[in-house]
Amino acid sequence: MILANVLLRPVGRVLDRRGGTAGREKNTEVEYTFEVRCAREHEVDVRAVVFDAVHRPDLTVRSVAAADLPDEIVVITAIAVSPERDDHQIELAIADVIRTPEVLGVRWTAQDLSPVDRPRRLTPSTDPVD
Repeated sequence: MILANVLLRPVGRVLDRRGGTAGREKNTEVEYTFEVRCAREHEVDVRAVVFDAVHRPDLTVRSVAAADLPDEIVVITAIAVSPERDDHQIELAIADVIRTPEVLGVRWTAQDLSPVDRPRRLTPSTDPVD
């Protein structure tokens, strides 16, 4: 037991120094969904802040939509796709949204997209039409 501990300790130290890569996977397209709640009267301003936050070179915005909730609350949902997962950059991107006084709540999720889930590019068909 002591021999295994002595021999494996250097391996453990090397792994500890490498640092984790959780949330920073490469070559995995990711769909991020952002939900931001605000009072209905602030919807236009908050929607602009949300759009600015997700409109980045490393993200492709798919949609920004709003839905009314009870008590004059609105939830703004933005969906964006990134060619690789980097949760830290997403946190930095939405920092301004979180600091906006009119924002009541923010949450986001990430979903890895398999090749089946990815949107396909339409190409013209060469088949004759009957």
